[in-house]
Amino acid sequence: MSFHDVHEFLRARQSRFFAPAIGGPADASLIGNLLQRGEGCGPGGDRLAGLIELEAVTPSGEVVTAGRGRTDRPGPDLAGLFIQSRAGIVTRASVALMPLPVGVVEFVLHLGDGASLAPAFPALREAHLRNILEPGAISLWNGAKLAAKHGEGYDPDHWFVSGAIHVASYARAEADWADLLACLQTAGAPSTVVSVRLRHPRDGFGAFLGEPEEGAMATVRSGLREPDAPNG
Repeated sequence: MSFHDVHEFLRARQSRFFAPAIGGPADASLIGNLLQRGEGCGPGGDRLAGLIELEAVTPSGEVVTAGRGRTDRPGPDLAGLFIQSRAGIVTRASVALMPLPVGVVEFVLHLGDGASLAPAFPALREAHLRNILEPGAISLWNGAKLAAKHGEGYDPDHWFVSGAIHVASYARAEADWADLLACLQTAGAPSTVVSVRLRHPRDGFGAFLGEPEEGAMATVRSGLREPDAPNG
């Protein structure tokens, strides 16, 4: 099942849960992403940590069912044998979904040149420790990658952080955003707000709420060099 299929399935049923999406193709396999230790955007982005159970067929034809974190079954955790391996073909998997937040504060901050990264790292770490930012809620970009994604001019030697704050209430949105900026200021990390907006699930989802977005694929394609032209 692809990320697009999962997203549409949940939205059609007006589910209050979502499956963290990736920045790759919408038709990518969720199970394939899981088996390669892929990551998603926002809470629950550690796909392997969200694995509940999988079913695999071994080369001998035996069907194996293995679960992670199951305390009602004795013995070792066998699910790990089928992650990034050729021990069998995984035919089914159950993964945990994440509850939709009330809202998401999506943002892009300009951090400056490479020297500004040193104070930014402890500031963002502090925001994680204080539960302002969920694991997997931010990405670091240089100007070249942002220019490839958005088609605008960015200094390739400068750095940006994009991400989202998943909030439990509208009252928390403004306070959490202010706390994030305070973490950066306290650490002496220069930052300029490029964009910030509050996204409501009822108005649209986006990558941080499980909707596949392929914008990041442009940054991969931009890094591919054309083959050298033949001489003459």
